[in-house]
Amino acid sequence: DLGRLPLDLVPLYFELDGSFPNHEANPLKLENLRDLRAKVLEVGADLGVSCDGDFDRAAFIDERGEPVGSDLATALIAGELLSREPGKHVTYDLRSSRAVAEWITEHGGVPVRERVGHSFIKATMRGNAGIFGGELAGHYYFRDNFYADCAILAVIEVLNLLWHSGKKMSELVAPLLRYAKSPETNFEVEDKAAKMRELAAAYPDGEIDWMDGITVQFPDWWFNVRPSNTEPLLRLVVEARTAADLDRHFAGRFVAALHGAGHLHGVAGQVRRAELDRDVLHHGVGTGPVRDVATDESIGGEDVHEHVAHALRLRGGPVVVHRS
Repeated sequence: DLGRLPLDLVPLYFELDGSFPNHEANPLKLENLRDLRAKVLEVGADLGVSCDGDFDRAAFIDERGEPVGSDLATALIAGELLSREPGKHVTYDLRSSRAVAEWITEHGGVPVRERVGHSFIKATMRGNAGIFGGELAGHYYFRDNFYADCAILAVIEVLNLLWHSGKKMSELVAPLLRYAKSPETNFEVEDKAAKMRELAAAYPDGEIDWMDGITVQFPDWWFNVRPSNTEPLLRLVVEARTAADLDRHFAGRFVAALHGAGHLHGVAGQVRRAELDRDVLHHGVGTGPVRDVATDESIGGEDVHEHVAHALRLRGGPVVVHRS
């Protein structure tokens, strides 16, 4: 019963309707967060939360109405859990910012990188008795929940962190904004395996692994390209030390490698900004402009690239909980 918690709760779309009249039940698409972001600002909330239809995924909005990347939320929750049980393993998916592994280490944990997918995350957590795991898709896995994902527990731990720290959500996130990172972007590819081999050949000086697709790492930047299991798509994530470096990699040798075979094309459509610092210039790679799904405006030119709330007490303003 949410009413029994020491929260000033502002419900949004709590009426059950399987037709989802307000928007698609996907909390990671920015257009689905538009109303939540506006409500957070309207009521002066400390936090906004959006969960999907079965409450196994959650997206968080800070007090400024800005989305918090799911990889950064993984780091924050890990830090809260490690404050109670230091030395434990925390699993994160390989698309996550380097800041995640750094944060886990800095908070006395052991970061464990894993491929994308709940079956892999859960198996790894069981294998090393990991305390927690998180994915870029907004799934958060807890040892004390039989290693299963649970958005409610993720929300509780974020609220605990807000209370224990006495800080605003944006202040908690700020130390994790260490790098510039692209959203995961899709490319149509006829021969996915061949294209990944081309990328490996194009970057022989990088540290290459094939845990999930191809990841190429350098001291100051990295990228992962992994194949879709159901569509003729490759999915790209790039991270660099600065926004300028990120733009440079998109505009230079990296893009040349991607387009070298002539059959890799950017998929027109939606590009999330939730995983990025809002001040980073977001480019897409392909033959058409990339759109900011929150505003439908072009943002790049053509060819650019304790489970029960044991310490659940917020300091003041409301919490907006949004149900898809």
